[in-house]
Amino acid sequence: MKALLCLEFGPLEGLALEEVSSPIAGNGEAVVAVKAAGVNFPDTLIVQGKYQIRPSLLFHRRGVRRRRQASGRGCHGPEGG
Repeated sequence: MKALLCLEFGPLEGLALEEVSSPIAGNGEAVVAVKAAGVNFPDTLIVQGKYQIRPSLLFHRRGVRRRRQASGRGCHGPEGG
């Protein structure tokens, strides 16, 4: 699968589109296929290290259009949307 990675804080041109291993759902987890992801102004500040809080470099986008692709044992809830 493809992932847009922020490997270091800096200009947006430093983001890397890379092929990564597909995740496997563990117990109580679901793997979702992302159909679309929104990007807004605070996201650009986070990537540049200019936002009021600075997350670790392993951070995830929240506003996505998705569907459940796989579920681990004991995973219950919405199928996606």
